[in-house]
Amino acid sequence: MGHSVKIIAVLAACLLFLLRRVASRRQQLPNPPGPKGLPLLGNLFDFPTTDPVSAALKWHRQYGNITSLHMLGKSIVYLHSAQTAKDLLMKRGAIYSDRPQLIMATDLYAILGPDDDRLRKQRALMERVIGAASIPAHCQLLEIETIGLLHRLVQAPEDYRAHFVRYSTALTCLVVYGHRVTSNEDWLVKMLKGSLDLLANDIIPPPPKGIWAVDMFPFLKHIPAWVPFASFKRKALKWRAQMADGYTRPFIQVKKKLAEGTAIPSFCSILLQEAEYMSAEKEDNIKWAANSIVAAIKIGTVINNLLLLIVLHPAKFMKAKAEIDNVVKGHLPTLADRLSLPYTECVLSEVLRVAAPVPLGLPHRLREDDHYNGYFLPKDSVVIANIMAMLREKSLYPDPEAFLPERFDPTMVDETTRMTRDPRRWIFGFGRSRRCPGMHLAEASTWLAMVSILATLDVTKDVDVDGNVIEPEVKFDNLNYRHVSGFE
Repeated sequence: MGHSVKIIAVLAACLLFLLRRVASRRQQLPNPPGPKGLPLLGNLFDFPTTDPVSAALKWHRQYGNITSLHMLGKSIVYLHSAQTAKDLLMKRGAIYSDRPQLIMATDLYAILGPDDDRLRKQRALMERVIGAASIPAHCQLLEIETIGLLHRLVQAPEDYRAHFVRYSTALTCLVVYGHRVTSNEDWLVKMLKGSLDLLANDIIPPPPKGIWAVDMFPFLKHIPAWVPFASFKRKALKWRAQMADGYTRPFIQVKKKLAEGTAIPSFCSILLQEAEYMSAEKEDNIKWAANSIVAAIKIGTVINNLLLLIVLHPAKFMKAKAEIDNVVKGHLPTLADRLSLPYTECVLSEVLRVAAPVPLGLPHRLREDDHYNGYFLPKDSVVIANIMAMLREKSLYPDPEAFLPERFDPTMVDETTRMTRDPRRWIFGFGRSRRCPGMHLAEASTWLAMVSILATLDVTKDVDVDGNVIEPEVKFDNLNYRHVSGFE
């Protein structure tokens, strides 16, 4: 950033600081507690760049169920308890359902936006084709892809991460675009994986990385892209083109196959064929809704965690395997067997709790000033749900660090407790308009992959050349999604 722009940035920060001081005198209630920041810069240096989840968990321990931080005048609020998230993101969803109006993501990149009529129309389209009622129609597709996953795991177990990427992406491609994936190097698999990695690690990762200088100082968006310190603009142009290619190319392919009469029934093909006249607005809504489904489904993240959990807690999974072997005989498990496998269902719930595929969720924006439990929450605050903390609340989950499927067992806990503990209430997002649109498909395919792996494969820790067991080293290689780094 050039010298003159630095001076302007400092002056703007001073102005924001003074405005906040004046506003704070007007409002009577304090902000939620949090780390003490620096003058002007606020908590800029309190945000970690490598492990935002651990930082959020630490703030929960230090400050309680709600934490407030500030960065160059921007208020960022973390909600650490299930009750707090329920009170604000669900009961007051009308003012908490927007996504942050960050210049980089909305104006320059155009990926996040307000909870407007366009979003509601797109979600209505998604619910019709991939809602809970539609899952039976996708059963055969899910089962075919699961068989392919098992074959690949047997043939090349060392490439399990690539197999899981292909499995999760192939299901999405088939259901959304009618595209059949035939190899790990499939063009659409590679394109979508690249787009999702870009989205999670560069465009909207947890703060501070997901908040750019232009978000703090909006006047910077008017600077030409060729200016040396305007690298954010050059990145936005490049990333926007890359992401546009990711949702435009497969959509064009669907239209082409429809014209040729070779299209496989899918989310896009079904909706495109419905009306005799397809307006540009509706076609755009279908295209963006398809893109939202692809971005939302986190099948691979949970399954990747599943293998790690199997090798770390073999006794629990052997019990589930015994149940599967006793109930499912003469064929591979199918979704029709699900109600007959109650303990395995408890195992899935515990996998979802421990894995927490998006541990800090996606950010919300507060539309107007609000008050909660004696605290003042300013308009335009970025609100982050600490889902990882919620799924480790001792009041809900005694011994939360232990892997205990029994905590969901209906023969051991009453129905109210079991439902209150259900991690599906939190891991798929908050508020009717912000729940994951592909959650039913993601959950069904994760269950099917889990029971199929348990029924057919032995998953154990690796051993070295001397026969000694190699303990897996647990690391995560993604800021937004809990992707486990490769282990043997």
